[in-house]
Amino acid sequence: DRKDFGLRWNQALETGGVLVGDKVELMLEIEAVKQAAQKVA
Repeated sequence: DRKDFGLRWNQALETGGVLVGDKVELMLEIEAVKQAAQKVA
C-alpha cells in the first residue's frame, strides 16, 4: 500500500474514481559483483 510509505497524494477523476491506486508494485533490476575476501593482518 503506497500510503504505508507516506504517499497520500491523489486526484479525483471526472468519471469517478481516483488517478492513483493504493497498491504498488516494485520492480528492481540489480547487479552485484562479489569482491575477493581481504586478509586480516
